[in-house]
Amino acid sequence: MTAQTVVLMEQGLAMHRRNDLAGARARFEQVLAADPQHAEALHALGVISAQGGEPAAALGYFDRAIASDPGYAMAHFNRGISLMELQRPDEAIKSYQRAIEIKPDFDKARTNLRVAMKRAGLELPRPPELQAATAWTAEACQRRGVKLLDAGRREDALALFDLALAKSPQFAEAHCCRGIALKALGQPALAIEAYGQAIRFKPGLPAAHYNLAMVLHAEGRLGESRAAYDRAIALNPSYAKAYNNRGKLLLDQGRFEEALADYQRAREINPDSAAFWCNCGVALQALNRSTEALACYQQALERQPDFAENRWNRALCLLLSGNFESGWAEYEWRWRHPRLRLFAGRQPPATPRLTADTDPRGRTVLLYAEQGLGDTLQFCRYVPLLAARGARVLLQAQASLLPLLSGLEGVAGVCTYQEKLPAHDLQCPLLSLPAVFGTRLDTVPSPGRYLRTTPDKLQAWRDRLGPARKRRIGLVWTGSTAHSGDRWRSITLADLLPLLELDAEFFSLQKELRVADETTLRATPALRHFGEDLGDFSDTAALCELMDHVVSVDTSVAHLAGALDKPVSILLPFSPDWRWMLDREDTPWYPRTRLYRQQVAGDWAAVIENLRRDLQRT
Repeated sequence: MTAQTVVLMEQGLAMHRRNDLAGARARFEQVLAADPQHAEALHALGVISAQGGEPAAALGYFDRAIASDPGYAMAHFNRGISLMELQRPDEAIKSYQRAIEIKPDFDKARTNLRVAMKRAGLELPRPPELQAATAWTAEACQRRGVKLLDAGRREDALALFDLALAKSPQFAEAHCCRGIALKALGQPALAIEAYGQAIRFKPGLPAAHYNLAMVLHAEGRLGESRAAYDRAIALNPSYAKAYNNRGKLLLDQGRFEEALADYQRAREINPDSAAFWCNCGVALQALNRSTEALACYQQALERQPDFAENRWNRALCLLLSGNFESGWAEYEWRWRHPRLRLFAGRQPPATPRLTADTDPRGRTVLLYAEQGLGDTLQFCRYVPLLAARGARVLLQAQASLLPLLSGLEGVAGVCTYQEKLPAHDLQCPLLSLPAVFGTRLDTVPSPGRYLRTTPDKLQAWRDRLGPARKRRIGLVWTGSTAHSGDRWRSITLADLLPLLELDAEFFSLQKELRVADETTLRATPALRHFGEDLGDFSDTAALCELMDHVVSVDTSVAHLAGALDKPVSILLPFSPDWRWMLDREDTPWYPRTRLYRQQVAGDWAAVIENLRRDLQRT
C-alpha cells in the first residue's frame, strides 16, 4: 500500500464521516484505480451504495471485499444487511454466522442473525439452561438473566428477560434489566422503550430512572437525561452512582462547579470508591484547581493503585502543573487506560523498548506516533536528539504527515501504520521520549524551526497566492470532531470575524469546513479558503510558511506553525490541554508562540478581542 493510497483512504473516510458521500466515493474509486483488490475501499463503497438505497450494488462491493479479505468481519456483517434488504434472509443468515465466527463478540451480528432467522421461519437453538428456564418462575428467570448479563452473555440474558416478561408482563425489574441488555447490544431506542415500561409499571423504581438517564445521556438528550437522574436521586437520596453520573453530564455541559458538587456527594456516600475520588479530581482540574485535584487523585491512588484511569488523569494534572519529572513517569499508565485508543488501537511492536538506560548507539530505533497529528508534530522534535546519540531512527506516523516528516533532521526512514514494520532493534512511542530524555520544564528541547517545507510546494503556493499586498494572517478555528475536548477548543468562523477588521490579508488554513461555517465563509470574501486543495500537511506547511502570523485554536496546525518557527497565537479554553500549563502567556515548546486564554469558561469574545488589540499594535 502506497502512502498516496493511505492518504486517499484517510480523506475518503473523513468525507464519509461528514456525510460527503460523493466526495468519499471519488476518493475510494481513486484507491481502487491503483489497487483493485483494496478490501477497505471496496467495503467503504459498499457502505456508500447501501446508504444510497442500492443494496444490489452494495452486495457486489461487499462480495469483492470478502474475496480480497475473507476474514473481514464487518464486510460479512454488512453483506448480511444488504441481503436482508434484497429479501434473501437465508443467505443473510450465512453472512451473519460467518461474521460471528470471525468475531465471536460481534453482538450486533448476533442480533441481526436472530432477526434473519425469524424472517426465514427459523429459531436459534437455545442453550440447555434456557430450555430449562421455561419451568422457572419469572423472578428466577430474571435473576439468572442478570448473572448471564454479568458474564457477557447478552443475547442469552435478553432471552431470559423476555421469558420472565412472558410469564409476568408487568414485572418492572425485568423490563429494566431488559433495557440494560438492549443497551449493551447497541439498541438504545429499544432500551429507552424498556426503561419506559419499567417506569410505567413501577414509577418508584430508582434503577429504571438511573439507567434511562444513562442511555439518554449517551444519545445526547441531555435535558431528558438530567431529569431522569434528578428523579432517581429524589427516589433514593443516597444513590451514589446517580450523583456520579449526573456529575459526568454536568461536566459535559461545562457546569464544572455543579459537577464537582455531585461528585463530592457521591464520594461522601461512598468514600472508599477510587472512581468517585478520581472524578472529583477531574472536576477540580476542569476548574484549574490543580493542587486540590492532585490531592483527590492521590486519595484514589491509595484506594486502588492499579486504577489506570486515575493514574492517567494524575499524569495530565502533574504535567499541567509543570511537574514534568513525576508527570512523564505517570504518563506511561496511558497504555493501560481501557478507553484510550493509542497507536490507532493496534498493539505496539514486540521489540525491546527504548528507555532512559538504553544505549542506542549503532542500533535502529523505531519511533511511532501513538495519538493525534498535533502530538506527532510536537514530539518528533526528539528525532534529531536520538540520532545525535548514535541511533538510526525510523519513524512510523500518519500518512498525511509523511511527506513533511521525511525531511526531518536525523530520520533515516518513514512509514505509515498500514505498511509492514521495517526491521529495527528497539522501539519507543513518541510521547515516551520526554521520559527517555529526562525532560524537565527548564530542559524542554526548543530547537526553533525543526520542520521544513519542500521548495517545490512552497513555490507552487507562492505562485497561487501571488505577491503579498499586506501582512498575511492565517486562521484556524476548528479541530477534529473526534477529539474528546473538541467542544471546548473549537469555535466558529463567526467568532473570528472581529479579526478581519485588521489591515491584513486573511487566509484559511483549514482543510475541512464544518457545515455551520459554510454560510459565514460565503459571506466573507476577505478570507481565502482552499479546502480540499490542501492535499496533505506539506501543503498546509507551505501555506503556513507564506503567512506573517498564524492564529489557531488548539489543533494540529498550531503545532505545525510552531514547528516551522512562525509567530503563532493559540486560543485556549478555560481548562487547557496539559501541554500549555496554566497562568502563562508563553510556552517552552514553541518560542514564538503566545497563548490567549479564556478567563471565563466559554467566553471567546474577550479572548479574540485581546488578540485583535495585540495584532493591531504590531
